[in-house]
Amino acid sequence: MSKRSLIRIIILLVVIDFVAGCWYLASRYESTGEAFPEFWNDDDTTDVEAATLVDAAVPDSFEVVENHKYFISTNPAVPGNENTRFTSIKNVYLKLPTSVNGCDSIGELIGQLMSMAFNGNTDRQSAVQAFLAKPTFNTAENVAYFVSDKSPTTLKSYGNVRTNKVYPLLTSQAMLVFQNDVSVFDGTSTTKASHFLHYDRVNQRVYNYYDIIEKESEEKLLEKINAKIDWLNQNKNMTMSHATALPLEFCVKQKGIMFEFPAGVIAAATSGPIDVFIEKNEVKPLLVSNFAKQYAANTGWWTYQQPK
Repeated sequence: MSKRSLIRIIILLVVIDFVAGCWYLASRYESTGEAFPEFWNDDDTTDVEAATLVDAAVPDSFEVVENHKYFISTNPAVPGNENTRFTSIKNVYLKLPTSVNGCDSIGELIGQLMSMAFNGNTDRQSAVQAFLAKPTFNTAENVAYFVSDKSPTTLKSYGNVRTNKVYPLLTSQAMLVFQNDVSVFDGTSTTKASHFLHYDRVNQRVYNYYDIIEKESEEKLLEKINAKIDWLNQNKNMTMSHATALPLEFCVKQKGIMFEFPAGVIAAATSGPIDVFIEKNEVKPLLVSNFAKQYAANTGWWTYQQPK
């Protein structure tokens, strides 16, 4: 092969790789119907890693569904004061996959996402309908009500707002992570909680807790978390107590694992949920060996645009 022919082949390969990259990004943008990028790369994700994701994976596609329902009490709590009507607002935001890594047979994944967000109900339609079916008013009394087509205006103490969101948080060559956010405003304060689901993009399956966390290493992992809590208390002026057990919720990220404790477990309830991050090199030896190997080799990490 002549030197000129070799140069032509190299140039052709570079052009093909560039076009493939543009197609991949365009597919991601277009699948959401949004005018802005739906994800961006982490600061330390290299061009080589991004190219690996393009070469080894098929773009995932999603659909967005939003539901809102507004309930208003027939009569005001204080006669003559219209602002004292009890109100209940229910919000649902779902950004669910229609295809993952080229596979659209993802019924198990959808069912698990619904179960995570809606108290074990795996059927998407019935789960959402059950959530929206009845109001939650800030009173123990039975209240006559009607359904409004517009969001009501009321005094805070008489309003109850419940929001349930499910959306993709992170993706990579081997793994897709979803987050479920639940928030409740009861008229005086807001409580929040998050849940996470990890999906194996290669083998098309949902990871359970002990697919990731090595059962025999739980005690050592708890020691590392408490050591990190001590460091945060000393260096970040935080006031947290030691954890007595591992939290059920955690999120695997590029640089390590974030463990989320519910409000009131290791700090005052008013502080909300507390995240404790353990770096990758520290946590990897405490993970299930097969997952640890996949985690070490995984590349192409991207973070999705989160819903407001």
